[in-house]
Amino acid sequence: MVGEMPEDALSYLQRNMRAALHRFYGFEMKPFHFRLIGYSAEAFLDHLDSVGFNHFILLDRRNRLRKIISSVIAHSRDGDYHIGSERSARLTKAHVNIDDLRIDFDSKPLIEYLADYDREMHGLETLLRRRNVLRLTYEDDIQADPQRAYARVCDFLGLRATSVSPKLSRTNPFPLEDMIENFGEVKQTLAGTPYEWMLED
Repeated sequence: MVGEMPEDALSYLQRNMRAALHRFYGFEMKPFHFRLIGYSAEAFLDHLDSVGFNHFILLDRRNRLRKIISSVIAHSRDGDYHIGSERSARLTKAHVNIDDLRIDFDSKPLIEYLADYDREMHGLETLLRRRNVLRLTYEDDIQADPQRAYARVCDFLGLRATSVSPKLSRTNPFPLEDMIENFGEVKQTLAGTPYEWMLED
């Protein structure tokens, strides 16, 4: 039936919850995952309510262009999305196909990706409005000091924060102009749009 969570996905979720040895069980879900699994965000959240999920953490990134460029670069590196904290980031230049960009198991123009991210995050904000939710942004809570996000999450869950050290470091900390081969074309595409500012951030 349209709108229902597939039984295999629900069974998988409940099986993992029963096997968890800790007080809390959680997982990460990105907006495009809903489309891949085949049900709406609303139906998915309703199922989570039905099996007892009562804390939600929404992590957003204001400069979503940087997220897109990081995905393009990761694809060029055979899916290498992360680097360990002991390694240094290396500059990789990537070409951005502004008319047919292929990331997140999808293909569409760059502007449509940015607009869709806006719509998806707004939709999640609306669906989570009456739920117990912690809102984080990469720029405010992670970029300068990931331990800020860690402390906020612990407080949200009622846990005592302990001493931790991040195991990952920034993969692409470089200016966008240095990472995008066709920066002039991307700049022209975003000129006069709500996303133009992202080029300078």
